[in-house]
Amino acid sequence: MGEVWLGRHRASGLPVAIKTIRAKRLRTASYRAAFAREVRAVAGLSHPGIVHIFDHGEVSPEAAEQSQGKLAAGSSYLVMELATAGNLSVCPPEDWPGLRAALTSILQALAHAHSRGLVHRDLKPANVILCGPGDLGQGLKLADFGAVHLLDLEDRRQDAGSVVGTPQYMAPEQILAEEHAIGPATDLYSLGCLAWWLCAGELPFKEPSTHGVMRAHLRQQPPALRPILPLGPGFEGWLRRLLEKDPADRFLSAAQALAALVALDDPVVDTARAEPPPSRPAESTVWPSDDLGTQPMTRTLEGLVPAMPREPLCPRPVLPVPASWRTPTPLPPAPLLDAGLGLFGLRQVPLHGRGPLQDQLWEALRKVGRSGQGQTVLLRGTAGQGKSRLARWLMERAS
Repeated sequence: MGEVWLGRHRASGLPVAIKTIRAKRLRTASYRAAFAREVRAVAGLSHPGIVHIFDHGEVSPEAAEQSQGKLAAGSSYLVMELATAGNLSVCPPEDWPGLRAALTSILQALAHAHSRGLVHRDLKPANVILCGPGDLGQGLKLADFGAVHLLDLEDRRQDAGSVVGTPQYMAPEQILAEEHAIGPATDLYSLGCLAWWLCAGELPFKEPSTHGVMRAHLRQQPPALRPILPLGPGFEGWLRRLLEKDPADRFLSAAQALAALVALDDPVVDTARAEPPPSRPAESTVWPSDDLGTQPMTRTLEGLVPAMPREPLCPRPVLPVPASWRTPTPLPPAPLLDAGLGLFGLRQVPLHGRGPLQDQLWEALRKVGRSGQGQTVLLRGTAGQGKSRLARWLMERAS
């Protein structure tokens, strides 16, 4: 869709990444719409595991001229934090602690995005970037929200009937363009494919064509897992839960998947008999996206070969309501506080001075969690006092 340039913040000299639509794609409505969707989606997110957006604008005629035609005047650009250590496709974790830490970070980022009505739809190793020692951020960053699916009914109509994503990581409902079924569980399926590649060095389905791999996602069970690094007991069952064909059979949320992952024990390795793990296979081939064939795609599971997992599916834990809703709020780097005027109106205004009301709402939620019985809470006040904003905060924070 675009290309990324290295830039520098004029006042501080700090490096940033600037993403812009390629000149030859500028006239394509679908690319412009995807770029606008990414701007809107990421501007409203604030999480240490999601790439931070600093500014947004359009390439000026002067900048286009100085680029010698490489940038097109009027093309939208997006200024993001720079991550210099590559991505998971070139720097995968090499042991169990690294694998669990990477999956934990991704799940935390997904939980934040899902609670705000966003489904990534293109989760894969190349879209999880890594920060280096001198970068503004730390750890892993979920990036590239150009294929984001908005759960808001009015916004998602533009995606009706479209198949968007990378076939090797697409959930069955994504392949079938079942708009009503696309949700948080869609990203969890993609995470299952990503995690399979991280721990086995290859994807669960390795058909020789795009059409073949899409049909495999619909009709085949994942093969036996052959890990290339030691895994905690129960991890395969956790993985297979993510890769269930029916979204209702997967984990119900990223938070639930994370709780199940954290509960897994560390692998038991007999150092006296330990053998070196097999080497990571070569990276999988990316096939042409137009090799879709003519046979219709259906979720027909007749004749589906029963899975032969080494262990049963991981149970879905019941999540208690935390004692407090308070967590530290990440702030943008101080040297770049003067950036971001192009995002004015897209950022979510934070709540200030509503702590007592937030405590009351959270305690009501905890009461429901303890008793198992529903409760109605009435927010009263004159227009403009933020009643709807408080209700939205409760929904997002609880999610």
